[in-house]
Amino acid sequence: MPEVSRVQGQHRAPPAVPWPEGDLKWVQGDIRVPHPGPGWGPQGRARQVGEEKQMIKELAGQIASLQAEEAGLWQENAELDSEIWQLRQRLRMLPGVCVDYLTQLQEKWREKEACCSELERKLATSSGQVTSTQQIRSVYKQMAKALRQHLEENPPYHWKKILFVEYRAQGSWMAAVGMWRKLKELRDDKQHHRQALQVQGDPRPYPPGPDAPTAPPATPRSPEVEDPGHWDPSKEEGLPIRAQGSGVTCRDDSAPSAQV
Repeated sequence: MPEVSRVQGQHRAPPAVPWPEGDLKWVQGDIRVPHPGPGWGPQGRARQVGEEKQMIKELAGQIASLQAEEAGLWQENAELDSEIWQLRQRLRMLPGVCVDYLTQLQEKWREKEACCSELERKLATSSGQVTSTQQIRSVYKQMAKALRQHLEENPPYHWKKILFVEYRAQGSWMAAVGMWRKLKELRDDKQHHRQALQVQGDPRPYPPGPDAPTAPPATPRSPEVEDPGHWDPSKEEGLPIRAQGSGVTCRDDSAPSAQV
């Protein structure tokens, strides 16, 4: 690139155009001015002088126009020089700007790489968990399938087992009801005998005096007998409890078991 000089301060003035002296022989436009001959008169001389003055005015106007155009060109040249200088300054600064921008891009790239690595690690962990869950799910599905197949192949056996357990529970229930009835009869007999003993052991009244016998000691009272009408055999410990609306009997495991 050719070196372009920067114009500082005032611009160089355009060169002065020399003023024509003497007779004008040749002017712009290739106009020939004839030399006065010996046979010209005063009128011809005056006409020639007027034409020369007119031509001088035209030339002066052309010179002024050219000078103004030259000044504009010099101004435009100065502006171009200033723009060239600014572009050179920016060109000198561009490497540093590019390096800074490249450094920022590299830093962002490292951050994105670290983020991608973390996401890949989490994805690998999640994939392992998903694989383990799928394996466990497959095992449970196989177990459920095998159990369903077993139930479909052996339904009579399971129904017989359920009916047998229900039969045993019903027998236990009936035995408990029989025991409750026997207990109720024993309590009634005990109460009847107690009342009879109280009637037989009631002494006749003696007249008051020093020889009157003392009253026999009071018989200890037995515990009150619960009303059988309000007694629920299912509340007794160790008795089976029958579920409402089902044929299956359940046993209360919280109470101590009693052999019937």
